[in-house]
Amino acid sequence: TAIIAGPLYAKFIVPRIQLPAENPLERQFLEREPRDSLPGFGITMATILLPVVLMLIGGWANLISTPGTGFNQFLLFIGNSVIALLLATLLSFWTLGLAQGFNRESILKFTNECLAPTASITLLVGAGGGLNRILVDAGVTDQIVGLAHEFHLSPLLMGWLFAALMRIATGSATVAMTTASGVVAPVAIGLGYPHPELLVLATGA
Repeated sequence: TAIIAGPLYAKFIVPRIQLPAENPLERQFLEREPRDSLPGFGITMATILLPVVLMLIGGWANLISTPGTGFNQFLLFIGNSVIALLLATLLSFWTLGLAQGFNRESILKFTNECLAPTASITLLVGAGGGLNRILVDAGVTDQIVGLAHEFHLSPLLMGWLFAALMRIATGSATVAMTTASGVVAPVAIGLGYPHPELLVLATGA
């Protein structure tokens, strides 16, 4: 699926796409004032890896500090995924923004361009989780488990088929994968399927 939908389809469709003469996206990247200096490799990597390091520290908090102490709670706090990403974002305002000569208006513009699209992603993931909860509470998962046992369906085929049907019904791959994974996971557990990694690939395909 990845090969067909990736390089093969791209090779087929690219010559057939006619781009408009006025392309706002192209202008956004090409019509920018040239900068004399760019942020260094070290500071860029430090900014990118900061949330990863903080989350690792949070995961090791009980190993490097006494559980229940103030220092332990502090490590758990900064290691929380939301807090770690927030701290990295705030740091990037300085390392990739103010330190590079951008003013507050430019940083606000970049922030709107970069962070605004994440709202739709969060909404889609939340919608998929909510739909999954509705299906589970409605007993759909139990019915699927029963059908799988009765017809001896392969969990791989069932996961792929359910995700494909959800994609057709909702039109969103994110919602389809989120919903299908929540429904198919209990089925795989009920059937005792020994290869969950293959089930993940089948559902995501």
